[in-house]
Amino acid sequence: MLGKLLKYEYKALAKQLVPMIICMFVLATVNALILKIQTEFTTYDYYSYDEPMMGLGRAISASFGVLSILVFIAFSVVFTVLILRRFYKNFFSDEGYLTHTLPVSTTKQLIAKLVSGSLWTIIAVIASMISIAVLVLFGTAEKGAVINADAFGLVFEFIRNLNSEALLYAFEIILLLLVNIPYMLLLCYLSITIGSIIAKKHKILAAVGIYFAISTVLSIIQSIFNVFMLAGTMDTNIFGLASMIHSQIIFQIVICTITAIVAFVVCNRILAKKLNLD
Repeated sequence: MLGKLLKYEYKALAKQLVPMIICMFVLATVNALILKIQTEFTTYDYYSYDEPMMGLGRAISASFGVLSILVFIAFSVVFTVLILRRFYKNFFSDEGYLTHTLPVSTTKQLIAKLVSGSLWTIIAVIASMISIAVLVLFGTAEKGAVINADAFGLVFEFIRNLNSEALLYAFEIILLLLVNIPYMLLLCYLSITIGSIIAKKHKILAAVGIYFAISTVLSIIQSIFNVFMLAGTMDTNIFGLASMIHSQIIFQIVICTITAIVAFVVCNRILAKKLNLD
């Protein structure tokens, strides 16, 4: 039954999220083409006095650069909001009555939403990276070139110079990102759940307040740990500093994992015992 729930949740989110991913790819490609066309058909002569044309060219380039950044930020925000909106509607809107009549435990429903939301978030991150790569590699290519050879070469140069220490950092950071995705979703799920329980009206506003309260407490705990870490490595050499960075990343992974487990347990218990659909 869990497999069917996962398939259903994945497809339900796909109907809303796939068009957004396609739009992001299209916008990145269009921006890259516009930047490339500008490079091909605009000649900058810095020894001439055609200041208005040079200024116009720079303004166009800057405008498309800012537009691309705003699009990626908006994409991330809307993508997350759609995932959270589905959780809220399924459990705390009129759909909640139907959701809780299904012959499936609340635990399985929560797992299905968490897994599908995490998978689509990972897909969104990969899609964003590909879109940025298209924009940088093709949009910034020199006149007469199809691809930015310098940027392409830097990537291979970076990969070629990776050592065991860098690979360990990369592994830890990737693991942190993979843990951080369900951690953030569960933190939002828990905030929505508590906010919907304690507030009869303005549930979303209450959920936002709960989220910032939980985040503040977690930030204080992390800050206290960081102070002790810095105090312990104040007089150490570069190797001690490297060890501190590894410890910091591992601590973040541990605290995210523990918090995610607690958030899941609390959220699941509230959904099963104290539902508020008013």
